[in-house]
Amino acid sequence: MKRRKALFAAQSLVLVLCVVCGATSATAQSDATSIRAMGMGRAATASATGSGALFHNPAGVSALMMYSVEAAFSHDMGSGLNTLQASITDGKSNPSIGGGVGYRYATSTRNAELPSFTGHDVFGVLSAPIVPGVLLIGAGIHYIDYSQFDNELARGVTLDSGLMVNLGDFISFGAAVQNILKVDGADQNLETSFGLNYHSHIFQVSFDTQVEFADEENFVNYGVGAEFMIGQSVPIRAGYHRDARNDEQNISAGVGYRSAVIGGDILFIQDVVDTSNRLLGLALNVYL
Repeated sequence: MKRRKALFAAQSLVLVLCVVCGATSATAQSDATSIRAMGMGRAATASATGSGALFHNPAGVSALMMYSVEAAFSHDMGSGLNTLQASITDGKSNPSIGGGVGYRYATSTRNAELPSFTGHDVFGVLSAPIVPGVLLIGAGIHYIDYSQFDNELARGVTLDSGLMVNLGDFISFGAAVQNILKVDGADQNLETSFGLNYHSHIFQVSFDTQVEFADEENFVNYGVGAEFMIGQSVPIRAGYHRDARNDEQNISAGVGYRSAVIGGDILFIQDVVDTSNRLLGLALNVYL
């Protein structure tokens, strides 16, 4: 059993390193993220845990000894897109291998800026602590099924991978590659992200840089976010995210509640370039 676990960890590490160093072609994935990550400017590559690890860095499932169930809803006032998400992640049952699954459903009405869109995303990830408490790796699979006006836009499977490194007690580094395989019609590209996170018991700040490899040119996006914990149970968040391809600059704010068994988050995002673009979000969590 130990030999099989070691072999799996070694194979996963090779996969992650090959992807981070060698992926260069354009690919596709929906713009899935978590409520908490959006509240911190999507700067989650070095700090993603729970549902955030499904969408930002699969290695993060093994970052905490935690079993998490999350349900989330968001409404984009600009595009008219309504999104429902549900996820389960488990970094507790087996210290050697973590895992998680998630589902995202997105829809809009005929009168929305993005009219009559329906999207289904299914995520699955595995993670492993190569050096417990120091080096974590992860890989994920992502199924995409998008349609508009009942016509198929995109259907296929892509892959994600990532790693996290704890640089002492207060600083962590993360790297992730998303959309490794191309899914025609999904209108998303290969993305490589690098993040740095500083954290203490009541405060953390994260920085992310993301390179998006489009067909004709590349785009550099970045995000920064902070979280301050009041009374060890009420997190307050603020963030900024720049999306170069879509010419968006978003500021975000969020507040939540945490206990040993339940949690919740509320999110507000405002685009400072097009002030009519806003997003509201809500998430509920159960921890075991």
